[in-house]
Amino acid sequence: MEKARVYETCAKDFAMSHKGPIRERSARMVHAHLSLVGETEGQEAKANARQALIHLYRDFLKIDLKDRSEDAVSLKHERFRDQAKEFQAIDSKFADLVNRMRSEIRQRHYSIRTEQSYLAWVRRFLAFHSGKAPELISAPGVKEYLNYLAETREVAASTQNQALNAPVFLYRHASVAISVHPSRLNHRIAWAKSAFPVPKPRNSGTT
Repeated sequence: MEKARVYETCAKDFAMSHKGPIRERSARMVHAHLSLVGETEGQEAKANARQALIHLYRDFLKIDLKDRSEDAVSLKHERFRDQAKEFQAIDSKFADLVNRMRSEIRQRHYSIRTEQSYLAWVRRFLAFHSGKAPELISAPGVKEYLNYLAETREVAASTQNQALNAPVFLYRHASVAISVHPSRLNHRIAWAKSAFPVPKPRNSGTT
């Protein structure tokens, strides 16, 4: 019964992760969702999410995801700008920043899931900008990433908000470790405190 609740939660998370009917979602969207779960919540959570989606599509929607093999095969050759392959380089280049951010999160007694999520989203954000130092990324750079998530990744507004929370935390609480002129740092903090309008994915619909 406990496992059933876990699968139910995983299915609901997937339902809210993208716009549009679940039965019309492509293998590309399924793959992107599972990758994100693995990066933000760990491999056990990813395994649970995968099993939940198998049950959802096979047992309830009567759809075999393998039938969409052409779409799935294309994923193997697709390179996303914020993909996990860049994370090791990001961690190496910004080791002090990552450690400081982790420390700031723990000082505020955030949950381990929030810590994993924030760190994963910051890695994705920096990977998207080709490993550029955070102090060199302006507010339009954050908005560019949100647009990318909406238009290329086709994620829901709730996921975009999660993605925004991580760099906001970075600039508010962790970027003081970077050598930045006070006026520039104050500028970063100012925009970090302001709310960005979250763009909507191009395809809309109801689940």
